[in-house]
Amino acid sequence: MKSFTKKSMLTQSFVAVAVGAALMGSPVAQAREMKAQFQELSQAFRDIAKQVGPAVVYISTEQTVKGTSGGANSPEQFREFFGDDFMRRFFGEIPQEREYKQSGLGSGFITSPDGYILTNNHVVANADKIKVTLQDKREFTAEVVEKKKKTDVAVIKIDAEKLPVAPFGDSDALEVGDWVVAIGTPFGLSRTVTAGLVMTSRAVWPAIRDSSPARSSAGRRSWSESRACMPPRVS
Repeated sequence: MKSFTKKSMLTQSFVAVAVGAALMGSPVAQAREMKAQFQELSQAFRDIAKQVGPAVVYISTEQTVKGTSGGANSPEQFREFFGDDFMRRFFGEIPQEREYKQSGLGSGFITSPDGYILTNNHVVANADKIKVTLQDKREFTAEVVEKKKKTDVAVIKIDAEKLPVAPFGDSDALEVGDWVVAIGTPFGLSRTVTAGLVMTSRAVWPAIRDSSPARSSAGRRSWSESRACMPPRVS
């Protein structure tokens, strides 16, 4: 009986040590697995940046804007009512309207080898001149092909051939929680990359009055929303 008790205690101790070692080893194995997964994810981001990066372009625009300069800015309606002499007496020299140049910056990506580029409408809206700089530092003058203010999308074209292209994905395959990557050229930097998640998928906007074929029969438009931290001028 005494011998059996010692044997049982020895067996129990061995089992306890084995279980403890397994428990101690499990977090280490999990940590290694998580590290491998993070490394795999990082490599995926690097591969995307290398593949898509050359198709990302830097866009600069110039627009002629009319404004006033000179003395105090007086409301035009008062000037018309009281006359120039009255306004000069109480407000000094009347501001004179002039034209000045306003610049803008943004990013876009090449969608076809012959120079079609997708960007945001607010980047090129009302621009008199549009200049596109490629990753290899070549510069081109661009023309607007089409733009949509409601969806903030515009297509511009440069005269070039055999350009790198960013392929389109399948928006119908998007799921909430999917990774998204934003690549841009803010302030003319060579390239920036950031990542985020799809927040909502296949939501709808209220009715939009246009003739776009993307509009559903109910007059609503499908869209997906993502969140990725982006530096200024990436869009």
